[in-house]
Amino acid sequence: MLPNYRERVDHFPNKRFSIHVDSAEVIENNTIRPEMAGNLVPSVKFEINRRYLTKNHLMVLDFLATNNWQRPIYYAITVSSDNYLNLDSYFQVKGLAYRIVPLKSEDRVYYRGSIDTKTMYNNMINKFKWGGIENPDIYLDENVLRMLSNFRNNFTSLSAVLIAENKYDSAKVVLDKCLEIMPDSIVKFDVFNISMIDGYYKLGEIERANQITGILSENVYNDLDYYISLQDKYNNCLLYEKRLALHILSELVRISKLYEQDELTRQIEEKLHTYALELNFSRS
Repeated sequence: MLPNYRERVDHFPNKRFSIHVDSAEVIENNTIRPEMAGNLVPSVKFEINRRYLTKNHLMVLDFLATNNWQRPIYYAITVSSDNYLNLDSYFQVKGLAYRIVPLKSEDRVYYRGSIDTKTMYNNMINKFKWGGIENPDIYLDENVLRMLSNFRNNFTSLSAVLIAENKYDSAKVVLDKCLEIMPDSIVKFDVFNISMIDGYYKLGEIERANQITGILSENVYNDLDYYISLQDKYNNCLLYEKRLALHILSELVRISKLYEQDELTRQIEEKLHTYALELNFSRS
């Protein structure tokens, strides 16, 4: 027997939506810069693949329906992707937020949509303040460290796009700034440093890239030694962490081999093989 619903139930007759784009308006009010006009889409089209919407989703839809591109709409980079409503192809990173813009891009590994390199460079290098991180008397708890990993990811992603745009001097400034405010002694090198290593290699900074590779690989070796030292009953408790550690070493082997750092490649590859055997992981 079906339940007797007496209350009103709101619903959408369609899951597909489209937002008209006035090209002159979005350029005039700096939603996009004039040099981006060639990639402008006539409408923002998206499909909601959810069975229900909560108030925060309705709020975003209301903003989009009534804003008419008059004011910017942002998502913080830390917001769960559950809230994106499939709009992430129209995201543009400006610093620590995604702005919805009438430009469609494919998602990248470490960020959504595209990067506005001019705005983001100015924010990350000139505007944002980083006071307190370098103070050894300030305790950085796990939440702060996770946020700092987001910042590191933003720096390395920005530098990668700058390199793709042949803006090598700016890319180096970005990587150097990241190392200056977040060295390994403050925030341990992690998976996000892989892009930094690749960036330094591309910029011809071989010694710097090798130095970071050495520090990151030692961090991973220490983690894996700890995982191996645990009692058998904890073997299945850190599967993600173990796989991530081996993935980092695999990437370091790939990148160092790509840039013909033969001795470094050999050292990391030997350690990777040893750890994979000890942890009973296949390298397939």
